[in-house]
Amino acid sequence: MSVLAVVPACLRSPQDAELLGRCLVSLWRTAPGVPAIVVDASPGGHGGELAAVCAELGYELLCLPRTASFAAAANAGLAIAEGAGIDAVVLHHDVELIEPGWLEALLDADGVIAGGRLLFPEGTLQHCGYLYSQLLGRFEPRLLLGPADLPASLEPAVCPVGSAFTLIRHDALDALGGYDEGFELGGEDLDLCLRAFAAGGTCVYEPRAVAIHHNVTWRTVRDADRERVMTASYDRLYERFDETARRPFALGAA
Repeated sequence: MSVLAVVPACLRSPQDAELLGRCLVSLWRTAPGVPAIVVDASPGGHGGELAAVCAELGYELLCLPRTASFAAAANAGLAIAEGAGIDAVVLHHDVELIEPGWLEALLDADGVIAGGRLLFPEGTLQHCGYLYSQLLGRFEPRLLLGPADLPASLEPAVCPVGSAFTLIRHDALDALGGYDEGFELGGEDLDLCLRAFAAGGTCVYEPRAVAIHHNVTWRTVRDADRERVMTASYDRLYERFDETARRPFALGAA
């Protein structure tokens, strides 16, 4: 099984560190033997603390020399998978894998990019891929806040998927070059998927791969700047992809 798990991390609190620990332990427990690299993009770095955790679990640690966006941190790990000629699984540091079998489900999915079913800690649906809301004029998570066993959530779907729990095939890495680092806060996952569709590939939601997402926001952006930076990222997305590119993912589209 040739795959590398990439875990970008940006830690600014004890809660962040605890969630990363839970993520890594759940990865070790549910996918034993799968190599992983933690990319530390934290302000000030957490190299010593993270090195001990990674060493205990047999994972690699890459400390970036400065704080970085999620896209840049993920790309540092994806470049290693691309260079090795293998697929990559991207996991946000606050994702907790539930049970074995998720990796096999993602690898079996019929797409160059495949995303799993993410649940809020209380058990409702957080992310089942994206749809484009013609009412709101933006992409939104499918089936948001539905029950975890909602029948529609148990069916695979062809759609853009998020970056929190995602398999990216090596062919897609080679052709698309990972995430666009011009997206400082959000939108990089949609951009990658829309580029994959435009290149003739398929992105799929795979419900058999399930995880809990504690949904901690990426922390390199100051709270005072968060709304401005996020708005700029999504403006970049919608300027790049016109209505024609979004229409196939609209609710009710054929």
